[in-house]
Amino acid sequence: MLRILLAMPHFYKSDPASEHGFGHDAPEKRAAIVSDCVRALRLTFSTPRTYSAFVSEADGHIYVRKFPADTWNACEIDLAICTTMGEDHVLPLLDVPENWYKQVKVVLDNPRHLPFGCLQYLRQHRGEYDYYGYLEDDCKITDPMFFQKLGWFESMFGPDAVLLPHRFCRYGNPKIQKIYGDPEMQENFIGKWMNYQRRPVLSAPWGGQVLHFRKPHNPHAGCFFLSAAQFERFCARKENFQPTAEFISPLESAATLTMMKTFDVYKPDFAQASFFEIEHDGVDKDDLPNGKQLL
Repeated sequence: MLRILLAMPHFYKSDPASEHGFGHDAPEKRAAIVSDCVRALRLTFSTPRTYSAFVSEADGHIYVRKFPADTWNACEIDLAICTTMGEDHVLPLLDVPENWYKQVKVVLDNPRHLPFGCLQYLRQHRGEYDYYGYLEDDCKITDPMFFQKLGWFESMFGPDAVLLPHRFCRYGNPKIQKIYGDPEMQENFIGKWMNYQRRPVLSAPWGGQVLHFRKPHNPHAGCFFLSAAQFERFCARKENFQPTAEFISPLESAATLTMMKTFDVYKPDFAQASFFEIEHDGVDKDDLPNGKQLL
């Protein structure tokens, strides 16, 4: 069974002028979003699955018994929700058991650097897990083969290539339509970090068809996930743990700039986007005027 350590930055302080969504939400709404994301992790990967069968027992009676099911992709996930030392969070309002996560209080000079506190926490547990991941508190994963796909991708293309998911949000009434809302960036901007000349497309067979993975013009996904071998390479680059706002803000820099500077970064071709995706939970495209980037 895979052992996975995930670190999630969580900061809440009401601020209508905030550049990120967590400042716009009411505390109850933000708590519901974080709860949904934590619950999805647990239900998708860690909750025991069973099936029922009629069984004849020695006493001559037939009973319904439960047996383990769907164990092939079960994972042991340790989730650390990283906060500042103060009370700028909504953890007391979460609608999930407290033992589903661990609160980690990070000492910071600037609360905007909390994402880098997450990376430093992951580094403290180097060598203890099979996968290390960082994800924003509105990233909702519901694909039970998520980590199997990561392992397959690395086995096909090597540890130098990292696969990031596409983010989508739901819209419509009811919300049954999807939009991949992270707009592509101009190459004269994103090209400062992404080398589109080196291995721009990777292809491999999967399930009777050929999948294509491209170096995206918006690599940001609000998360990343690295195998133990990849995490060793990540940790070897000490700059990855130094707070910076070089790429948009510290939030995007921790999640994405570190990836771009350490690995070749890929996402699935948009025609096959759902192969590897996450939901940007609580975000509606109608909340963002004029196609503003979802952050």
